[in-house]
Amino acid sequence: MKIRTYLKQKRWAPVQKSLYNRVKVSKSRKTIIRVLDLCAGIGGFRAGCSLVRNPNIVFKFVGFAEYDKYPKQAYVHAYNTAGEIEISDIKEITRTDVDEFDGGFLKKTPQRSSKIENGIPDHDILFAGFPCQPFSIMGAEAGVDDMLGRGELIFDLVEIIREKRPNFFILENVKKFARHNEGRLCNLVTTELKSIGEGYNVDVRILNANDYGVPQTRNRMFIIGVKKSLSQTQIEETRKKFRSEYFSSVHPFLEKNADSKYYLSEKI
Repeated sequence: MKIRTYLKQKRWAPVQKSLYNRVKVSKSRKTIIRVLDLCAGIGGFRAGCSLVRNPNIVFKFVGFAEYDKYPKQAYVHAYNTAGEIEISDIKEITRTDVDEFDGGFLKKTPQRSSKIENGIPDHDILFAGFPCQPFSIMGAEAGVDDMLGRGELIFDLVEIIREKRPNFFILENVKKFARHNEGRLCNLVTTELKSIGEGYNVDVRILNANDYGVPQTRNRMFIIGVKKSLSQTQIEETRKKFRSEYFSSVHPFLEKNADSKYYLSEKI
């Protein structure tokens, strides 16, 4: 059964209702949070924002970046991105003609600062699911030495945070990132993030999607940052096992009387 057919049968209606029916709150009481969605994929972070139940909060997406052609097409099709700044390649903004590294990070220059200031919209929170292939156990685990330059993109994200200084940021990758090179890369990044501006409270968490209503064991690492000027306390612990808007299994989507040709052969 196709997903479109499934939706037409209104089996998804209770979920849609819970997602989009919000308590009405006057505009004067609402807090607007400007969001920049980098390495956006098909919009996982954006989908999460749609599930926030606080009627006083409005997430306003000001820009997004996705390098891969097809995820970008899916993202634009799924969300209303009109008026948002679309960034094709983050490095076109963060890199200069002559790049130097200082202590592992891109050396600060007036040209780089100007390009980031003018090319990246102001935002309150930054999301980025930066490329995981260089750190995944399914890949070569080349890290920042990845031949395609994907592994070093974390340094470009640090520069964007350094220049734009959002109130919050969440950076996501596979859990192996936290242990890559015996944890030295993750420690280098988090130490640098803590030192930006007046400082950030930074925490690294490994979360399993299975604890949040998704029928899959999928561990991911999150680097969470909050400006110290907003809160001097440590970041709160992450809740687990809360009620999910999603189905807890794939069975509601499966056809009950599928043709036998769709079944795996016993001889495979």
